[in-house]
Amino acid sequence: MSDHIAFGEQLARKAGSNMLTHFRIGVETDWKDSDSTPLTLVDRQNNDLILTEVSKVFPDYSIISEEGSIMKDSEYAVIADPLDGTFGFSHGFPTFVFALAFAHRGLPFASVIFDPTLNRMFTAEHGKGAFLNGSRISVKEWPLKNTKEMITVGLTWIQSQRDCGEVMKKIIAMPGLVFGIASASYSGAMVACGQLVAGIYPVKSPWDGAAVKILVEEAGGKVTDIFGEEQRWDTKIDGFIAAPPRFHDTLVQLTKESIRK
Repeated sequence: MSDHIAFGEQLARKAGSNMLTHFRIGVETDWKDSDSTPLTLVDRQNNDLILTEVSKVFPDYSIISEEGSIMKDSEYAVIADPLDGTFGFSHGFPTFVFALAFAHRGLPFASVIFDPTLNRMFTAEHGKGAFLNGSRISVKEWPLKNTKEMITVGLTWIQSQRDCGEVMKKIIAMPGLVFGIASASYSGAMVACGQLVAGIYPVKSPWDGAAVKILVEEAGGKVTDIFGEEQRWDTKIDGFIAAPPRFHDTLVQLTKESIRK
């Protein structure tokens, strides 16, 4: 296990323990004025944990995290979501994860996504494969055996995000089964281990996609922006499509037909 993955797992377990300590029906929640998304005490506490621990071990890395960042003059960055899935967490749904990626010049080379509820630790490193609790994982095989495979589409709840409603309609007409998980990283992890065939999310923040990029691709999939283009993952992104390579191309065509670039 590399130093990056070992550190990421250790940090993920600390953050995950904090999530479980506070997870219950009726979590006290504030709402951000900037984008009308929920914010809990755990978001803040885990963000502080990230800033403190990363600064100790990787002092020269920039830290790009949802609730506060530390920028350095560096080609390396840690991109983290202290609690991805705050919507679910704050409403009693166990669909939340801790997500962290290490990137060089905007390209992730290692990542950790941790689901503390079911103790599922997803890890990936460039050229070494993707794993769930130490066992290798892979995306769905192509061709798909059943056209009614499950696909998550992140319907926009923020005006600044692109509207994927038409994309969802086209997938249903394939026919495919579409549902929403309000956690892009959770969805990406499920794509990587073959439980979902694909995920389409119109997210804008790097911490919503950086860990998914390397995890899904090391699992044999493909991850680009929602128009099939490569992008940096340490700055504002234009969503992502995560899927098996050839099905990815099919989904890109749907987004190009449905969403104005």
